[in-house]
Amino acid sequence: MDALPLPLAAGGPSLLVVGLLVVLGVLALAFVGAAALALSRWWHLRQSSAEEFRASLDGPIELVGQAQPADDAEPFTAAVSGTECLVSKLDVQVYETDGKTSSWQTRESRTTTRPFVVDTAAGRVRVEPEGADLVLATETVDEIDGGEDATGRTAAVLDALDVKRTSGSVDIGITELDYGDRTRLRESRVDVGEAVYVAGTAVTNDPTVGGFGGPDAVVRERTDRSLAERLFGFPFVVGDGGESAVRWHFLKRGLLFGGIAVVFAAVWTLALVSIL
Repeated sequence: MDALPLPLAAGGPSLLVVGLLVVLGVLALAFVGAAALALSRWWHLRQSSAEEFRASLDGPIELVGQAQPADDAEPFTAAVSGTECLVSKLDVQVYETDGKTSSWQTRESRTTTRPFVVDTAAGRVRVEPEGADLVLATETVDEIDGGEDATGRTAAVLDALDVKRTSGSVDIGITELDYGDRTRLRESRVDVGEAVYVAGTAVTNDPTVGGFGGPDAVVRERTDRSLAERLFGFPFVVGDGGESAVRWHFLKRGLLFGGIAVVFAAVWTLALVSIL
C-alpha cells in the first residue's frame, strides 16, 4: 500500500503569502537603492558651488556658462522644435488605457549629443555630454489627437523612429467618430548659446586639451571607475535650469523613492506580522 503524502503544517504561511513577502521586500530594496543613488548625487553637489573660484581645473568640478559648439563638433537640428542644439532627448509617448487607468507610455527614447565648451574664470572647459545625467528644463511638446494624422516634422520623426500608430474616423451616419493612438513627442534640449550647469570630473592631461585656442580641461563620463564610484561617487550632470534646479531634481527624486520604499517596507512588515 502506497504511503499517503503528508499535508503541509497546519497554520503555516501559504506560498502566495511567502511570494508576496519576497516581492514586497525586493521592491522596498530597489527603491531604497534608487533613493540612495539620487541622494548621493544631491549630497555631492551641495558640498560645493559653481561660483567658487578654482585655481586648478583637475578633479571634481561644477561650472556654469554658455554652451558653444566645440571646434570639432557641429550642432544639429532638433527633431521637433527645429532649433540648433547641442543636446537633445526625445521621447515618443502613446496614451494607453487598460480599462481602469490611463497614462502616457514611452514607446521610443533617443538622446543625441555634441561636445561643447564652456568658458569659466579658471579657463575653457570642453564637455562631452554623452552618458551624463540630463536635467533639462527647455522643452517642446508636440501632441497628436487619436483621429489626427501626423504631418510635417512630426511625421518625419515617427517614420525615422519606425513608430507605428493608427488613426482615422468612422462614419456612423449623423457624425464621424475619430479613433487612433493619441501620441506626443517630448523634446528636452540644450540650445546653442544657452546657459548650462555642468558637474563632473575634469582632467587636463588629455589629447583634446591644449593647443592655440583649445580647451584647458575636459569633462566626460569616466570609464575607469569602480561600480561603487560610478554609483555613489561624484556625478556627471548636464542641466539647463541652473545649479539649484539640478540639486532640487536629485533631492526630490531621492525623497520620492525613499517615501515609496517606506510604504513597501511598512506593508512588508504588516504582512509578516500577520502570519507570525
